[in-house]
Amino acid sequence: MRAMALVRIRFGRLLASPLGSAGRTCKVQSLFSPQCASISSIHVPDRIKRPPPFPYKEKQYNFFRSWFDSTTDRFNENTKVIVVDGPIAAGKSDCAQKLAKELDMLYFPEANMDMLYINPYGYDMRQLDPELPESCRSYDVKDLNLRPNLSNAPVLQLQMYVLRYSQYIDALGHVLSTGQGVVLDRCVYSDFVFLEALARQGFASKEACSVYYDIKQNTITELMRPHLVVYLDVPAAVVAERIKQRNLPYEVNSKLMNEKYLANIEELYKQRYLKEISTHAELLVYDWSNYGDIETVVEDIERVDFDCFGKYDPKMKDWRIFTTWEWNEARVRYTTDKHFLMNLLNVPRFDVPELLIDGHDSGQRWEVWMNAPGMKYAKGYNTDMGDTAVIYHHSYTGWIVLGQESNLDLLVTDKSSTASLTSYTTTTSTGMIPSARLESESVSIVCYVTSSFEVTATGDQSAHPASLHCVCVHTVSRALWTQMHHRAMGPGSPILTGLLLWSQDRGFKASIHPPCPSTSSTSRPGHTAEM
Repeated sequence: MRAMALVRIRFGRLLASPLGSAGRTCKVQSLFSPQCASISSIHVPDRIKRPPPFPYKEKQYNFFRSWFDSTTDRFNENTKVIVVDGPIAAGKSDCAQKLAKELDMLYFPEANMDMLYINPYGYDMRQLDPELPESCRSYDVKDLNLRPNLSNAPVLQLQMYVLRYSQYIDALGHVLSTGQGVVLDRCVYSDFVFLEALARQGFASKEACSVYYDIKQNTITELMRPHLVVYLDVPAAVVAERIKQRNLPYEVNSKLMNEKYLANIEELYKQRYLKEISTHAELLVYDWSNYGDIETVVEDIERVDFDCFGKYDPKMKDWRIFTTWEWNEARVRYTTDKHFLMNLLNVPRFDVPELLIDGHDSGQRWEVWMNAPGMKYAKGYNTDMGDTAVIYHHSYTGWIVLGQESNLDLLVTDKSSTASLTSYTTTTSTGMIPSARLESESVSIVCYVTSSFEVTATGDQSAHPASLHCVCVHTVSRALWTQMHHRAMGPGSPILTGLLLWSQDRGFKASIHPPCPSTSSTSRPGHTAEM
């Protein structure tokens, strides 16, 4: 049996955790493994000069960039994922924020339903409930506490899983793109605790739970588990007292948060979650009944050696990657290709009635949501909300070709001379390109720009279906290759495919699609990439 070792805690009680046998000296690690040495506080300077953080929210990291931007160059001893977990009202948020500050890491607050219901312009979609069918109205944590029921409770927990899954992907993307560690207030791995607690209270059926675990099984293995979990242990009786003290109306008057529910959460955390997560992550457990000293927690974290595990040890397995290209691929997966990971949530299960919405009700919900302020198009393209409708801006000198899948009024502005260039605004052949078609788009503008330019949509955009608003900007070279594909070589030519891949960095698509009503806060903006 594997030996059990305890990390010394200077105050309070500590639960045993399998942190490895004492005295282990195995150091079989790759040059590119980020779990080297121990985490350092902000007071210990990093003497190695590293590349600046990659702006992953503004730019895409792709195969071309990976040749010049290695993911591992930014790694240091603090390139870690830390999760602060514990029961309700344990003090997780305060602890996580202080740890992030002390360790110079990015703090991720706990995922909540505001991420779903408040759109990018700050409009709360819950205001639309009176216009929606009952099956489509909002249901958040406040409603769960005041009106728990078998129909809405499991749906809420599924939505919370989606939000925590999305947030965890963002956290991994930040770590790999910047080298900066992250501290999360709860995470996707402990989400099941609340579903199981609901099931024990009779508010989640076995069938609904099976859908949840099908979705979890299809998605959770795509993630990299945390390096360290800090669990704040607070007995259920103390949690109940703190709930009364903070005096939130929906918690004080809750029909859900009784002694049994709180005891179930405590038991599920200790008997299932901590045992499961400790097979990979390091675990520090503190008695937080009377809170504690953050400086002491930081000292304990600094003593944890993340480099004491061998090549085949399950500890830190997800972070034991041995080549630069594998790190680059992981970085692409959690940033540029996040939408592929989100698509894994689409598990076809239609056998649980309480999780389904009538098609007519769903259509009515879509219509109401799409007419809400800031929901017509993705963020940045709603002129009624003050947006400038600038589709794209870039520094470039030369001839460009604009194509689109709908007849929007487009304006190209040369920023160096403030002159508006609107050559060939019709969809007829321009003479420069063999055909009036560019892939599936109609050629709208061909013009010469210097230094920098902007493409702006003008006129009444509502005259065209939002789903067809897709504008493309190409250099002439890529436009010519595209025409060769359609006219000379025919579709599917392997030679032309190679040429298009070679010139892929010389053009892009900018989409003005409406945000999805089920993910308004995470709707994808106009997609941009360098020419």
